[in-house]
Amino acid sequence: ALHRCCTQVFPEGLRTVAGGVVRVCATVSDHAWFSNLVAIAVIINTILLAMDHHGQSEQFEQILELGNLILTGIFTLEMAIKLLGLGLLGYTKDVFNSLDAIIVIVSWVEIGVGNGDSTVSV
Repeated sequence: ALHRCCTQVFPEGLRTVAGGVVRVCATVSDHAWFSNLVAIAVIINTILLAMDHHGQSEQFEQILELGNLILTGIFTLEMAIKLLGLGLLGYTKDVFNSLDAIIVIVSWVEIGVGNGDSTVSV
């Protein structure tokens, strides 16, 4: 179901589409496979962060930066799905979701400020 604020803002046809998107996001965010995929992304991210070292080649650094960008996109998608599916209040009830949101925002700031040069990865 759409959140109350959305029913007042969107015209009827758009409410139907938006309601469907919210239902799909709620269903997806509640599935175990979704949590498992996110956990795999976290493990891959941890491995990539551990691979960063002094004296690495430019090519290796570019691979790590690409991995950071892709994983930041995945974590952003996770955040969006949960925000749409749970709503802002439902999303922020879980402290870990709030922590994830802060990490995603800081990651995008890092990517924007560094022009993709992620010298300090989150």
